[in-house]
Amino acid sequence: MDKAGGSKWGMRAATIGLIVGSFVIPPFGVIIVPFALVLIAKMIQKKTFQESIKVAFATLIAFLSGTFAKAIIQLIMIGVFVFDVIFFYFLLNKINFVSLTGFKG
Repeated sequence: MDKAGGSKWGMRAATIGLIVGSFVIPPFGVIIVPFALVLIAKMIQKKTFQESIKVAFATLIAFLSGTFAKAIIQLIMIGVFVFDVIFFYFLLNKINFVSLTGFKG
């Protein structure tokens, strides 16, 4: 956002828009409301419409790319968890779990 000409007011507007947008129109408000608020914040700062749109789109792209990266990391973590569960389930079934722990439940 800084490379596109964003300011502290634009970042604050995006943050407020993210919070408000999640309550206003839940699935789409998270994308639309921050975009609109950044656009309005830049227009209030007497920037041209093209500069304002550029910063608003940069904010949108930054948000979507961050969300995409988080989703990829979460999928990797879920995959590792499922692999561990399956691997250790079969590993513990091959080893006599009762003799290993002394548990005779």
